[in-house]
Amino acid sequence: MTTHIYDFLEKSLIKFSEKTAFVEPFVKERKEITYKDFDLFSKKLASEILKTLGNDNPTQAPVLI
Repeated sequence: MTTHIYDFLEKSLIKFSEKTAFVEPFVKERKEITYKDFDLFSKKLASEILKTLGNDNPTQAPVLI
């Protein structure tokens, strides 16, 4: 059973790497991102955040959404 968004996205990346993950419909030119690109960009962003925080060993904690 998938309980975390990370698990869902990882499984989707394996199954649908070249398929569209997200669409921004309310712009003049429709913008899309594939699961593969989303995975790459999110990992780059996470890496930059950790680098900025100067924390090599982050603590994971649940977040209520």
